[in-house]
Amino acid sequence: MKTLAKIQFLPFLKKISETLDKEEINHDIPFCHIDKMLFNQITIIIPDHIQSYNISELFQCEYIKEKEGIIKTIIDGIAIDFVKTKSEDWFYTFYYYCWDILHVLVDIMLSKNFNLRYTRTGVKYNYKDKVIHVSKNMQEIFEFLDIPFHMINNGFPTDFVIFEFIESSPYFDSKHFTMENFEFYDPNFNLNKLYYENLLKHIPEVSIENFLEDEQIFLIDVYFKDSKFLERLSKIQAKEDFPNFKDTPNRSIDEIKKETSQKIERKKIKFKKSVDDDLKYNIE
Repeated sequence: MKTLAKIQFLPFLKKISETLDKEEINHDIPFCHIDKMLFNQITIIIPDHIQSYNISELFQCEYIKEKEGIIKTIIDGIAIDFVKTKSEDWFYTFYYYCWDILHVLVDIMLSKNFNLRYTRTGVKYNYKDKVIHVSKNMQEIFEFLDIPFHMINNGFPTDFVIFEFIESSPYFDSKHFTMENFEFYDPNFNLNKLYYENLLKHIPEVSIENFLEDEQIFLIDVYFKDSKFLERLSKIQAKEDFPNFKDTPNRSIDEIKKETSQKIERKKIKFKKSVDDDLKYNIE
């Protein structure tokens, strides 16, 4: 693996792009912060019908392996991830990978505060072995964290502005941003290590009060209204407690509560009296 200065990297990247253009393969290259001068890896968004053998036919790959829709390669000593993407998810995937390690920092914040994962296919909630899809609306996701979405479109001049952007969230807690967590959440940790070293030099000491599990759930449900999160989670719990539970699409959450109330009361995740009246909430 090698690192190229910007003046060397741009012609290399142009050659990659021109090869894809020649084969009429639609592609986009997510933005890096404006002042970035050294490059050791890049992400390229491609259509989901492209296979790893298509890439190996176009480029002399020193390494190529596909896993979970990402074709990881090394071409001329530079790591290139070709991310297979459906046309309807193109905008989301493109901006998910923009601005270097931003998606990793957002993932850590959502995971540690709300048990949510920020992934290239949307925000998801993990309940035991079940996954609940919450949102693919990027503006909604960043507004949930109370950080300005317009920065995602406008861009970041330096990596330090990216750090300050994350630190401005009321859900930022410095204890979650450690080398151990960076390594766990970033599959390209070794290539991005310098970013994390700079972040740890920059990071302020900030501590916030952790949300209880039921508080996390109700905040998610209130904010991501279209996901019907609480209703879906309740149905999963009801099926878990009562294997013969029949899932009827039109069942109301009150009906589910009535059938499972004795079991749910003993769980960590409890229905609060405040949600009995049509699930009305008021959050500043």
